[in-house]
This record gives sequence, C-alpha cells and structure tokens, in this order.
Amino acid sequence: MPDRIEHDPSLQICPDYSGEEFAVIRAAAASHRGVSEQSIAEELSRAWSVRNDAAKAAWAAQQAEDRAQQGNNDGAAIPDTANTTADRKKATLAPFDPSRVAPDFLRPRPSAFATHKLEAFEYIELWYFTTEGCLDALSSARSTADNTFGLATEEDVLALRPIAAHKPSKAAIADDKLSWRQMEMGFTGMLAEMESAGWDTQHHGALANLFWNLTNHEYRSRPHGETALITYQARIRRHWHDTLKRGEGYNIATINDRLLAAIMDEVWDKYRMEAMSTYVPLHSLAARSI
Repeated sequence: MPDRIEHDPSLQICPDYSGEEFAVIRAAAASHRGVSEQSIAEELSRAWSVRNDAAKAAWAAQQAEDRAQQGNNDGAAIPDTANTTADRKKATLAPFDPSRVAPDFLRPRPSAFATHKLEAFEYIELWYFTTEGCLDALSSARSTADNTFGLATEEDVLALRPIAAHKPSKAAIADDKLSWRQMEMGFTGMLAEMESAGWDTQHHGALANLFWNLTNHEYRSRPHGETALITYQARIRRHWHDTLKRGEGYNIATINDRLLAAIMDEVWDKYRMEAMSTYVPLHSLAARSI
C-alpha cells in the first residue's frame, strides 16, 4: 500500500533552480552536457513539474478514496493526517536488550556508491568490498558530507541525488586486475552486503555458487590458472548483469569450460608476448662482452 500523501501538492512551489543556491550544480551539469546553465535550470524545473503533477493526481485519487471510505463507514472520521505527520517527524529510539553486548567483529562498510549499486541490482566491482575498498570509503566519508547533492538521470529525467551514492572511487581496481586474495575478499564482502540489499535467494545463491566453483576449480593448480579464473569472473559477471536487464539471464554458477579455456589461451598468449619482448639472444650477449 503506498504511503499517504500528507499535504496538497498543489500548494508546493517549484524551487528557483536559476538561483545562487543551485549555481554549482548548474555549472557542473552544463559543462558536462555542453548546454547552457539556463537550459539545465529549465530542465530541472520541468522535472519538478512532472513529479508534482504526478503527486497532484495521486492526491486527487487519495481524496476520492477517502470520501468513498467515509461513505462506506457511515460517517467514520478520516485519519488525522496532521497528527500522523507530527508522529512521523518525531524522532524515536528503538529499545535494546540490556543484557546484550556488542559483537566481537564489526564488518567493514563499503561506500555508499557500492551499496547503492547493490540496492539497484547493478554490476559493481569487487574491489569496493575488499579491505582496501572499505578503508577508502571510510576516508572519503570524512571529506564528503552525506547531504551533498548532485544531478542524476533517472528514466530520462534530471533529479537531485546524494553525491556519495553516485561517485565512484578513483582508487577502484577493475575486476580483472585483482589479486586472488582481493577477489576472495571482494566476493565474500559483496555476498554479505547483498543480503542486506534485498537480493533474492536465487540470484544471491548463483553468485555464491560461482565463487565456490572458482575457488575449487582445477585451474588453480595450473600455471597462470588463477589469472584465467579472475579474468573469467570479471567478464562473466558483467555479462550476466547485462543479460538480466534484457530478460536473458542464465545460471552464472555453472562455469563454461570452453569460455574458460579460451581465456586461458589468451592469458598464455599474453605471457608469451611479454617473454618475447624481454628475450635477448645469446649471440647478442656474447657480442656485447667482446
């Protein structure tokens, strides 16, 4: 059931997006998109009007439903929305168990950017869930206020959103560049955060089983095998997310041996090329010694 609208949206006034308060946002968006600041202000105003019109329609429907409900209840009173609003705004503290102590271990917290991606069921690099990624998030949190806002596009409409939720880290490492230790830590941390982000059992379980199959794969005992497995998970996880958006998802837990073998060949080709680039013929060494 949608939340009740407490105030008539027709009484709301559109913010002055051309004012000084929004100067920084207008300048950044105008520079990024190659348009004038006035265009950005107008687009923000239009976006606000679209949302406000939708709220007005919802308000009208809610009023009609209240009137119908009042008639059905033979004059029963409509809920006091003013008091409800006051109750909601009043801060309260949840009770706690006096006999319960703090946990022995506090899991490092990833950045708001990473958790936002998980909550949107989007692809996110594993680095954000490593120790390095969480320490970077802690450092960034000290310098970025949670109430700092920026522009974001949602369904082709400009909107103001917290910067922290949309700002990737400059220190992030691509999935295929991770060490094996970083990949393990990243997967473990991501799977734990996925539960809090509301991922269902099927999708969460598929990624957990992929991690298990990678960790126990025979390629780990082969030369450059771990590099091939890291590259495989980097490519397959991003591809899986892309196919889910198109409604063409598959069971990512099952490792495709042919794809993995092809990636292994790529890894070996790379190492051969690197070895050849540093190779010095023996006769050249002999000539240098003369």
